[in-house]
Amino acid sequence: MVFPNVGRQHLHARLICQASNNNIVPPETKAVVLDINLKPQSVSILTKEKHVSAEKRYEVECRTSGSRPDAVITWWKGSRPVKRLAKNFAEQNNQSLSILNFVPVIDDDGKYLTCRAENPTIPDSALEDKWRLNVHYVPVVTLKMGSTLNPEDIKEGDDVYFECNIRANPKAYKLSWFHNNVEIYQNMTAGVILSDQSLVLQNVVRATGGEYTCIATNTEGKGSSNPVNLSVKYAPVCIQEREEVYGALKQETVTLRCRVDANPPVAAFHWTFNNSGDQTDVSSEKYTNEVTSSRLNYTPNNDLDYGTLLCYGENEIGKQKEPCVFQVVIAGRPSHLQNCTLLNQTTNSLQVECVEGYDGGLTQSFEMEILELPGLKSRLNITTYKAPIFVADGLDPGTSYRIMLYAVNKKGRSDATVIDPVTFKGVAKLQGSTASMPINPLIMGLLGTAAILATGVCLVLVALCRKHYARPCHRPDSNSTKHVPMEAVINADDLIVDGSITGMRTSSGSIEHTITAEAVRNGNSIEATDPDIIRNQYERRPIHGFMKVYEYEPPGCREEDDQDDEGEGYAFKHVAKELHAPNQTIYRSLQRPNRTNPHNPTLITGSQTLTHKYRGPEVVTTSNRIQESCI
Repeated sequence: MVFPNVGRQHLHARLICQASNNNIVPPETKAVVLDINLKPQSVSILTKEKHVSAEKRYEVECRTSGSRPDAVITWWKGSRPVKRLAKNFAEQNNQSLSILNFVPVIDDDGKYLTCRAENPTIPDSALEDKWRLNVHYVPVVTLKMGSTLNPEDIKEGDDVYFECNIRANPKAYKLSWFHNNVEIYQNMTAGVILSDQSLVLQNVVRATGGEYTCIATNTEGKGSSNPVNLSVKYAPVCIQEREEVYGALKQETVTLRCRVDANPPVAAFHWTFNNSGDQTDVSSEKYTNEVTSSRLNYTPNNDLDYGTLLCYGENEIGKQKEPCVFQVVIAGRPSHLQNCTLLNQTTNSLQVECVEGYDGGLTQSFEMEILELPGLKSRLNITTYKAPIFVADGLDPGTSYRIMLYAVNKKGRSDATVIDPVTFKGVAKLQGSTASMPINPLIMGLLGTAAILATGVCLVLVALCRKHYARPCHRPDSNSTKHVPMEAVINADDLIVDGSITGMRTSSGSIEHTITAEAVRNGNSIEATDPDIIRNQYERRPIHGFMKVYEYEPPGCREEDDQDDEGEGYAFKHVAKELHAPNQTIYRSLQRPNRTNPHNPTLITGSQTLTHKYRGPEVVTTSNRIQESCI
C-alpha cells in the first residue's frame, strides 16, 4: 500500500489495516503509528552586531527548530568551517541552540559568518543564516620612501618625499609625522610640506637625516608605521667648538685633536699653520688620521711658532668648508670663575657651582677658601679637579663667612671670585663681647616705626597728666590755711632752726595739726609742751641779720627749678628778709627722719633764722645754737 503526501501533520498518526473474507469470523486488523523524519523548519543567528572590534571575544548564538531528529548545527566563516569553538544544546519542541565563541581578526572584515542546520537523514535538508561581519580595527600603517628616489644616493640639497599607506576601519581621521620621535608640522618656509598621506622635504641638509614614522588615528586607536631611515650624504663638518685655545710653554708639546662628522666617512685630513698672515702646510708626518678624527702633536720652539692651526677633512662629497681652528698661545694664569651660584644652603653646609673660564692653556684645578667674618680667619679650603662644583659642611650656625673661589694652573691662581657675606641660620656666634648678626633692613624699618609710635604715645600721656594735675594758683590770704607736715618743713634744703616755734590756729580751725611751743624762761632751763623739746643750756647771743623766708606753694603752681624731690609735694620759696630780734634765746632740738632708715634719725644743726609762710599764719623759727640729741 502506498500512502501518498505524507507530511508533518501525519507525525504519530495511526494507520489501521483490516482484512476479512466472511461474515462469520471477525476481520483481522493491524495498526501502524507513523514516525516521520522532518527537515529543519528555521535557523537564525540571534546576536548580530552592527560592528565588532578586532581581537575582542564575542559569543554568537544560533537557534534552529522543526527538525526530527535534532538538527546538526555547524558554523562557517566564508567558505571555511569554524571548528571546536561552538557548543550545541537540545531544547524542547524540536529546537536546538548553538553558541559560538568568536574572536574576529582584521581579515574577517567583510566576510560572512554562517550558521547551518540540517537533518542528516534527509538529503538537501540544510538551512542557513548568514551575518556579514563589519570588523573595526586600529589602523594598519605602512611607510615607504618615494618610489622614484634612491635611498642610497641622497645628498644635501636634494628633495625627498615619503608615502604613508593606511588601512583602517573606520577611516582614520588624523595622520601625524615624526622625525626621530619628534612630531613635525607643515612649514613651507623650511621646506616641510604635508600633502594628504605624503611628506615632502625640500633641500635636505644633514640635520634632516634620521628616522621617520607616521601614525594614523581612528576610533579604535593609533597605528604606527614602520620606521624609515633617511641618510643624507654631506661633506665633513667640525663637531667641536669652532675655535679652541691651547696654552703651551716653549718646548712643551700639546695634542690637538680634530674631530669631524661626515657621511660617508672622511677619506683624508690635512693641517695648515697661520702666523702673522703666512699660511703653511703641516707635514703629514706630524699628525695621525683616524676614522673620524686627526691628531696633531705640536711643539712651539720660539715665539714664531705660536699661532693658528687649521684642520680640514675631505670625503667623496667634497672638502670641509669651515675648518676646525686651534689657537696655540703662550701659557698663562687661568681666567676667574664666572656665574658662581650658592645652592642647597642649610644651617651648617652649602654648595657652590661656577662656570669655568679660559684655563690659560694649561690643565687647571679649582679652589674654594672660606673665611670667617669679621676677622677673616681661614676656616676651610676645598680643591676639586673635574669641575668648579664645591660642597662644604661642618660650618657654624649663626656665623657669617666670605667665600673666595679660584681657578689654578701651573702658571698661578686666577683672580678671586668673592661671595660675601654668607650667613647661616641659627644662634649668632659671639665675637668677643658682641655678637655679629646681620640686621634685616625690613626689621630695622619696623623697629623705627614702632619707636616713633611709642614716642608719640608717651608725649600724649605726658600732656594728659600735666593737664590732669594742673591746679589754679592762689596766694594765701587771711581766710585760707593749709596744714603742712613738719617733715616737709624740716626736709627743706636750708632748714636751720633758730629762735622759737610758734603754731597758731585760725578761727575756722582748718589746720588740724599745729605746733605750739611755749617757752618759759626760768634761769637756764626751758620748758615746752612739745615732747621733741629737750632742755639744753647755751650761751645767750643776740640775733641780728637776715632770715630766710620760705613760702609754701601748692603743687602745679611752682616752677620746675624750685621743686624738691624730698619735699613730697610741698615747695618752699626762698625770700630774703631782714630780721631784728630782741636779745632772747630759745633752745630747740629737732629730729629729722632718715629716709633710708626711719629708725635712725638725722640730726640737724645750724644757727640761722627760717620763716615758713603757709596759707594760714606765718611760722617763724629762730635759734642760735642747738645741742642735738637722739631720743
